[in-house]
Amino acid sequence: HMYAPDYISSVYGRRDVRLSPTLAAFVNGVATHSMDFDDTWHPATHPSGAVLPAVLALSDMMPASCKPSGLDFLLAFNVGIEIQGRLMRFSNEAHNIPK
Repeated sequence: HMYAPDYISSVYGRRDVRLSPTLAAFVNGVATHSMDFDDTWHPATHPSGAVLPAVLALSDMMPASCKPSGLDFLLAFNVGIEIQGRLMRFSNEAHNIPK
């Protein structure tokens, strides 16, 4: 279903545009980075630009009867950011990042 041509996921700022979850996450991620609406933390990552578009696309693809609550959505977002930060902290690339 993630790669299906279903036009079910939203695109930032375009109410009339719907894409597959994979493409919507990609387009929204590019938009987040290009507009520089992204946060950062140490080690330096830009977690929201990768995590938020994916969580939004996954939420859009879920049936109406199984949509996540606001609390579940925020929990998934925070878990995604935590995972990204931990992966970065333990990567070989993190040692070059100034504190």
